[in-house]
Amino acid sequence: MNNLQTAFWVAGKSLETMKTGNLHRGEGVPNFADYVMDTWEVSESQAHRLMDAWRIGEALAAMGWTPREAQIRELTDVRNESGDQAAVAVYDTVARSVRRVTAKLLSEVVRELPPLPRQASPADVRKLVQEILTARAAATAASQTPPTGVPAPNGGVPNITSIGKEPTGENSPIGESGSEPSNPKGSGDNGGEIRRLAAALDDLRGVERRLSKPAVKRALAYDAERTEALMKQIDEALNRIGRTIAVRRADA
Repeated sequence: MNNLQTAFWVAGKSLETMKTGNLHRGEGVPNFADYVMDTWEVSESQAHRLMDAWRIGEALAAMGWTPREAQIRELTDVRNESGDQAAVAVYDTVARSVRRVTAKLLSEVVRELPPLPRQASPADVRKLVQEILTARAAATAASQTPPTGVPAPNGGVPNITSIGKEPTGENSPIGESGSEPSNPKGSGDNGGEIRRLAAALDDLRGVERRLSKPAVKRALAYDAERTEALMKQIDEALNRIGRTIAVRRADA
């Protein structure tokens, strides 16, 4: 089971060794891709992914990390842009800064990185990654700050289920009593709609963290036409949201 953590880069290193030595010809197969497929049912594209990843996987294993193949794939852009050492520096910095490394987190960090020079120094890469992680942590802390004016039960920390509800005698700032929250307008409990707005705000904050000027610049450099189309759709979505929240209190 422990070998499963390193099998992908060990396999990649072995495949590259066999390909470099033309060992498949000794088996009477002229094409390496056919040999790998016939022998291990590994496609040519997968074989190349394994061969591309093994140096990063081996370097991280030597540092005591056990990366997954899916995580290494998220470092492909960094590797292609600045080399194996830069990719190793990204993973190592993230692994030292968070409790658990995921492919999703690595993908988000890579998207937020500014364009890197060829053979960027590991120290510079670590500094950039640490700045991104620090900014993400600050944004997360800010998103968890209790909204102003909302009663905060449980020692001052608001619970999402309490947002939008009228206070009871237990936590009412004016000492209101009663087993059911009061509703002076008699329109029923609209706490669910308040919770929906709060959830939407959390989603928007997540989008805000994923978007950055460096990420947009990298996307434009990679595929300007597709990026422009996506940016237009994002702008249209933001305009629709703006029109929705501009509703007047009297119209609600």
